[in-house]
Amino acid sequence: MKLEAFRFRHLGPFGADGVSVDGLGGGLNVIAEPNERGKSSLLKGLELILFRPHTSWDRHARALEREDGTPVGEVDFTQGGRAWRLRKQFVRGRDAQLIDRRTGAVVARKGEAEERLSELLGAAQTSRGPSGLLWVRQGTSMDGVRDDGQVASKLETELSTLVGGERARDYLAKTEERLGELLTATGRPKKGGPLQTALDALADAEAEHAAAVAARDALAQSGRELVRTREQLRRLETDDTEDTDAEIEQAREALSRARAAQSTLDASDATARRLTLEAEQADEALEAFLARCAEADVLERQLEKLGTSFGALESDRAEAHTALAQATERMDLLQARQGAVARHAEYKALQVRLTDRNAALQSVLANLDALDAVERERAEAIAERDARPAIAKGDLDELVNLERDRDGASDRLSRIEVTLHLDLDAGATARLDGAEVKAGPVTLRADSVLDLPGGSVRLDHPDVQALRDAHALATDAFEGALARLGVGSLEAAAEALRLRQDRDADIRAIDKQRAVIAPDGRDALVDARTRLEDDMARLSERLEDMGDAGDDAPEDVTRALAEATGERNAAQKRLSTLDTEHATVSERLHAARRQRAAYPSEVSAGARDAHTAKLSAAAASARSRADAARSELETLRARIPSDPAMIEARIERLSAFARNRSEELSRLRMREAELAATRREAFERRDPESEATRLEAVVARLSADLARHRRRADALTLLRDTLRDSQSALQAAYTAPVRRELLPLLGQVIDGADVALDSELGATSLVRGGQDDALERLSGGTQEQVAILTRLAFARLLARGGQPCPVILDDALVYADDARRARMFDVLNHVSRGDNALQLLYLSCHAANTAALGGNRLTLGSWKAED
Repeated sequence: MKLEAFRFRHLGPFGADGVSVDGLGGGLNVIAEPNERGKSSLLKGLELILFRPHTSWDRHARALEREDGTPVGEVDFTQGGRAWRLRKQFVRGRDAQLIDRRTGAVVARKGEAEERLSELLGAAQTSRGPSGLLWVRQGTSMDGVRDDGQVASKLETELSTLVGGERARDYLAKTEERLGELLTATGRPKKGGPLQTALDALADAEAEHAAAVAARDALAQSGRELVRTREQLRRLETDDTEDTDAEIEQAREALSRARAAQSTLDASDATARRLTLEAEQADEALEAFLARCAEADVLERQLEKLGTSFGALESDRAEAHTALAQATERMDLLQARQGAVARHAEYKALQVRLTDRNAALQSVLANLDALDAVERERAEAIAERDARPAIAKGDLDELVNLERDRDGASDRLSRIEVTLHLDLDAGATARLDGAEVKAGPVTLRADSVLDLPGGSVRLDHPDVQALRDAHALATDAFEGALARLGVGSLEAAAEALRLRQDRDADIRAIDKQRAVIAPDGRDALVDARTRLEDDMARLSERLEDMGDAGDDAPEDVTRALAEATGERNAAQKRLSTLDTEHATVSERLHAARRQRAAYPSEVSAGARDAHTAKLSAAAASARSRADAARSELETLRARIPSDPAMIEARIERLSAFARNRSEELSRLRMREAELAATRREAFERRDPESEATRLEAVVARLSADLARHRRRADALTLLRDTLRDSQSALQAAYTAPVRRELLPLLGQVIDGADVALDSELGATSLVRGGQDDALERLSGGTQEQVAILTRLAFARLLARGGQPCPVILDDALVYADDARRARMFDVLNHVSRGDNALQLLYLSCHAANTAALGGNRLTLGSWKAED
């Protein structure tokens, strides 16, 4: 179906004048109107006329009802190469008419008209047709789109498969039902089912069999353990314990002897350690004395060097004091001549200031001349600009829009034409718009007049007068704007605006130049000129008063004074340095002398050798006593009988052996009685061997039953999985055509994006860079774009299958950013061009945002008269 025009009256915001939308093209059509103009009501009206029975008036329709008349509407469309008009009237005088626009004949009325419409559109009259799938109401652009059955039926027909067929679904349901008797949805045995019952019975039987086998094995094991226990008892009872008691007594006597010898050894070890420590201390005293003597020798050498340095510094300080006194005396003589030098310097400074003031005055005078020149240039530019028509950028934009409106009305008027075949009698003539035409095809346009013998033919088209009126209004508005602005054409207005802009740019450049020349204005320059002239006059007077004042050679006095000052400063600095060094050396000399006085008398050269010999003899004597004590200790250690700790360990071992033997005899006697009683009790009950054999047969039978149930569960699981895999493969083939249409469009808007579709062909998630994000977690703009692109893919798929349907979008890109909106505009233009182009109607209240969309721009007209 292709929409060509639609009209409503007494519906929503449209009263008796009604509304008419004409001139819909086969590609992209745009209606951009402000709020409250009834833009969204156009979509609701189309759904009402095309997809609601004329006898119904539900709550959705009542929201559009008015009190000033009966709701009525009509839609012009083409389907199957024929032009149709559907007209409906609701509430009062209910009626429906399907009209063949080529002949003007009513081919069906009321219920029959709606049945014929359903046949034409390929949708049941009770559905909303393509509107639920391809038409987006305001505020619903983010809603996820799902197939309403049209795409599914088309795909199933193309694939020739059982996708969604009753036989496949019924067989899978029965398989799952049988499998559900055995397993849960997670694959576990179902509680109370045959498989779980068999598992429970086998588990119980296996537990009983394991208990019987354990009892049988335990009885055999207890017999073997009873034999081992009696053998151990016999062996322990025959062992002789007297030898162990004798060994313990002998060990205790040896321990007493060893402890006495250990006491003597400990005393000798203490004496050896004490004498060794005394020898080490004597050696340390000798080493410390020798080190002190070496320190005293170093200190004596330092004292000798410090004394020499102190004498040299005393001599240098005397020379420095003499140099400072001589430099000070020379400075006093030179400072007396400073007065003459000062007067000469002042005279020179006044001459320099006078020269500087003169240079500044010349610069100010040059700036005043330049300022006069640029102000004359600015006045000329203003006069030239004001001589042009006062046209602003907004005025030119208004002229462009008015010219476009005029040309658009003219273009729509020029597209109205009818081709006739003209037959003329021999000798007869006809004239079309004053020009003679021959027999054959003749094209009549909106304003054409075909003069024939005996009369004339004019084209009576229902839209001609409205288009003429629109063209006249647009022409009057355009010419009125030209007259108001004082120009003869759009080009003249553009040229006037360009010239004014050029002069304004020149004036701004002159203003910048004037700001550079006189940043504080002309008055500041004049004040500067006056101030400089006054300064120059005062400086000239002072120079005249001073005459040719000054010293004959001021430079020599200044240089000599500077040299004398430098010599005095150098002498002061050297004296200060020498005083610091003198104080440092003096302090170090006194400190060394105090340190030398602190040494003991033994360190002196005369007493040093005798004290060294005394300390050496004491150290040798201490080492000799220590060596003797260590030798005696080793002799005693060699004669000690045994280590007391080792003998104590032997006594502990023998005692533990005797104790463990007694405890083991008691344990074995108790274990023998326990095993004998257990075996008697077991033999008094059923024979464990026969019971284990009986239960083994029961386990084998129940295992066979369980295997049978498992084989059945495995077979049903395999059948179910096979059916599911088959349907998954068919489902992939089912969604593949939609993906082929959707992915190229999606890639133009969101780089590198893929999309996952569900069984209803709706997008569920967006895949980018390996990351799978559910749609509901994405931004509103992205959800909106995916939903619109999915609808476009559905529409392209239906168009390729011979079922073209118009796509209507009502403010469908309100959440898109500028970059994404531009890409979506590219997609809308792409799908509305070329083979299988979609017819798009884009409704918006944002004229500025849709300016870059392009397409066929439509306006809302009035539907004032009934046909």
